[in-house]
Amino acid sequence: MDVGCGGGNFLKCSKKHSSFNLYGIEINKKVYAKLKDLLGGENIYCDKIENIDFGNLRFNVVVLWGVLEHLTNPFSVLYHAGKYLEDDGYMVACIPNIFSRAFKILGINTPALNPRSHLQMYTKNSFGKICERAGLEIVDLFCELPVIDLMYDYIEYNSELISDITDNDESYYFVYLIKKNKHIK
Repeated sequence: MDVGCGGGNFLKCSKKHSSFNLYGIEINKKVYAKLKDLLGGENIYCDKIENIDFGNLRFNVVVLWGVLEHLTNPFSVLYHAGKYLEDDGYMVACIPNIFSRAFKILGINTPALNPRSHLQMYTKNSFGKICERAGLEIVDLFCELPVIDLMYDYIEYNSELISDITDNDESYYFVYLIKKNKHIK
């Protein structure tokens, strides 16, 4: 299940290289119409996850790639996505890192600080608390996109810099691997 699937690139790639039954949620009506051709009308939804009843359907993987920072109530989305996650399934969330090197260099000019579309910002700790409250736990994370192009005027790009940024958790994004909390039923 791809929640907030945008143009559907992840779903197109998954369809090409997997045998999964793919599902998507996209609230943009224009994009939704195009995704119907890709997934078929039964597997794509144009509504908030909180309003969808999947019945007994459960997902092995739920993807929230660049979604949670746009939401007024990310807890609700995590909670509902978790309800439909298989007990041994995984959720993957990509979220901007407020403590990125880009933010330290560019300050308020960092693209992640866009108050019209990025309504939420998270630390690892705050995101962990939201997950915990939703009955989920972070099992791993990795740094994604250490350097953005707007930084080039201020840095000397080299492998040492990349290592320093990733070793210090200062990449532009964090990608979280999340599971249901086994202690909560």
